[in-house]
Amino acid sequence: MSIFDFFLAIYAIASFSEGILAGIKVSAIFLILLSISFKLRSYYKKYEIEHIENDSAEIEPPVVDSEFSDFTITKPTRNDLFEIAKLANSLLEHLAGNADFKFALKKSVNLNYENENIDSSAELKIIFLMSADMLHILKKMNYKFSFNSDESFILANFLMNLSEEGFCYAGLNEVYLEEKNIQNQIIEAMLIVEQIEQSSFKKKTLSLIYPLIKDSELAHIYSDFLKYYTHCLLFLSPEPNAEQKKYFESIKNIHLKEESESQEELNELIGLNTVKKEIETFKNFLEIQALRKNQGNKIPQLSLHLVFTGNPGTGKTTVARIIANIYKELGLLKSGHLVEVDRSKMVAEYVGQTAIKTNKVIDSAIDGVLFIDEAYTLSRGSENDFGQESIDTLLKRMEDDRDRLVVIVAGYTEEMQDFINSNPGLQSRFNRFINFPDYTEEELYEILKRTAQNYSYTFSDGFKNKIQDFLKHSVTHKNKHFGNARFVRNLFEKILENQANRLALTAEKSSGLNILTADDIPRINDN
Repeated sequence: MSIFDFFLAIYAIASFSEGILAGIKVSAIFLILLSISFKLRSYYKKYEIEHIENDSAEIEPPVVDSEFSDFTITKPTRNDLFEIAKLANSLLEHLAGNADFKFALKKSVNLNYENENIDSSAELKIIFLMSADMLHILKKMNYKFSFNSDESFILANFLMNLSEEGFCYAGLNEVYLEEKNIQNQIIEAMLIVEQIEQSSFKKKTLSLIYPLIKDSELAHIYSDFLKYYTHCLLFLSPEPNAEQKKYFESIKNIHLKEESESQEELNELIGLNTVKKEIETFKNFLEIQALRKNQGNKIPQLSLHLVFTGNPGTGKTTVARIIANIYKELGLLKSGHLVEVDRSKMVAEYVGQTAIKTNKVIDSAIDGVLFIDEAYTLSRGSENDFGQESIDTLLKRMEDDRDRLVVIVAGYTEEMQDFINSNPGLQSRFNRFINFPDYTEEELYEILKRTAQNYSYTFSDGFKNKIQDFLKHSVTHKNKHFGNARFVRNLFEKILENQANRLALTAEKSSGLNILTADDIPRINDN
């Protein structure tokens, strides 16, 4: 019996048994309670999430502000996972229905994918970003995405939103997906999800999606969902290992973004010791000035614009994203998002178009950071080039929006010095330089090692010595265009190709899939 039916019955009994006066009194009470009921119902509906019903009663659904300290999950069944997938889709609906969140998503997130079959609506962006969160967790739990695996069941179901078939099919498997012609579409989507996950996380659990949720209660629900999902994955293995348990413990208490998170992320980066020291000093300066301002003291006008100098692959873009978050944490920027552009995004080919193009880019970076890579190319061109028009537009907007826009320009050291010195307006606005040194051979090895570990690869006994010799030779004979971390990424891909060729010649291809040997390292002359 519903609450409505219950009160209606009381009203009927009281009316007939106690007379008209009693009936009126009960009617008044009934109307009051009914009004309260509707208010509670409307509040609940705003954050309604499907409750999970399961046979074992050992898995409890996430609730707001829960720390998940009392979970007693044994091993989720397919039916349990099906319900969690439904929960994910319910969250999708709420996020897609939140106007503020959709606006922040449109303004802050560019997925940079080109596919005429997949549009760029807010709903699709949310699907990709939520999927990136789940994929990241899968990786941290040492699972790999597979259509038939229990670990990937929730993610595969969620990605079915991209198809006309819909979502949450309990019997999800490869045969079903092939029959419905969905598998290729999900594979294509997974490539986008993989790209987002690699570029967004930097060893963090929550992706770009989480800081954009301004509604704190909805943000908590989403955070709880990720913890709940992680906890279910933890018990898909009969005996979770220590690393998996440690990872779950590390995210169990995550709710809102901690103020120190950006600094911790910066400290986790390999190398860049001088960069870290300069940023820490600058951050301390900004914090002290903020305290003085809050106490009523007059403070000098702060210039937050920066010049990053150094060779490619030295972490300039990564650090720019961290600084954007630091500015947000300090209350200097409202959003703290990063918009990365180069000359092609700012300079047009026809008269009258460059200012429009540049202004459009700047508009997307308002309340955040505009990161211009190879900025010196703006001032390079023929007599009829429009790069100077872009610079003039940028300088004007930096003045007009000085409280809502931060610009970081980056490029080779000498070229950036010449670029800043070429224009008095640039000189007056960019007075803080941070140089990014090349990585040492030891740091390059650590980057390679961390990359391999992220994909569950291990090194054989002879691998370390040979790869260190390879990196030493590469550093010794490097030129101006040496790619640093990019060089390591390309090297890692080449090593994997060589491993594949080696395993293709063996009888047991499945053995040693996660082991890299000295034979997989390219010859030094191939570098």
